[in-house]
Amino acid sequence: MTTTIPVTRMLSEWAAGLAFEDIPAKTVTCATEQVVGIIAAIYASSRTDICKPLYSAIASWGDREESTVVGAGLKTSMRHAGMANAFAAQTLEWEDRQGLHPQPPVHKLVPQPPDRHRPHGR
Repeated sequence: MTTTIPVTRMLSEWAAGLAFEDIPAKTVTCATEQVVGIIAAIYASSRTDICKPLYSAIASWGDREESTVVGAGLKTSMRHAGMANAFAAQTLEWEDRQGLHPQPPVHKLVPQPPDRHRPHGR
């Protein structure tokens, strides 16, 4: 019989109990730089011809206007904004072969909140 270690539960309980103030300043700075970098990659990609067909398709679907497609001047459902932003993140973001920053696929896991839920700066 094998024993399974509940790693996901352990990690989620640790994360749920973590206060922002407990995170080291260097970690916050590094994470902020990574988020800014991926948003810059998404924005730059949004200006290319590669993304335009996807943006046109999303606009034609007429879904709820609750989330922003970065750089496209378009609002759509959370799922479509997430898809478009993840696609754009991959368009010009070259993969880090040394593992120094999270890859764009990691950002695909982060839900795209509706714009009515504005972040508070953290």
